Amino acid sequence: MTTEALRVSPMMVLPEIGEAVARWSAMGFSVTESGDPDCVGMAAGDTCLLLVGRRLAEREYGLAVASRLEGATVPYAYVRSLDAALSTVAPESVLTVAETSYGTREAVVASAGSLSVLVEKRVM
Repeated sequence: MTTEALRVSPMMVLPEIGEAVARWSAMGFSVTESGDPDCVGMAAGDTCLLLVGRRLAEREYGLAVASRLEGATVPYAYVRSLDAALSTVAPESVLTVAETSYGTREAVVASAGSLSVLVEKRVM
C-alpha cells in the first residue's frame, strides 16, 4: 500500500497557548483562529505553526498521550490515507488513533526516536 504525504506543519503542545500566541504575534505571525481556545494556527508567508494546549490534546488523544506530547514540537503531517501511512510504521509505535471533534482522523506515532501526528482530513 502506498501513501501520499500532502503537507506538514510543526505542532507545539503547551500547558496553555496564550503566552505563545502573544510571542509569535509580536514577531509578525498572523493568528488563524480554529474556534477552539486551545488551538491556534500562526502563519507567516507560506509557513504555519500550530499551537495546541494540553486540554485539547487530552480531549482528543487521552491523558497518557497528551502527557508525552506536552512540551514537544512534533510534525503534524497530513496524508491522503491514514491507513496507508500507518502501514509504514510498526503497530506497537502507534500510541493512539482518534476520530477528532474537528473532523480529522489522527494517529500519534512514536517512531525513529520521535513523536509525530499523522492526519487524514475526513470528507464531510
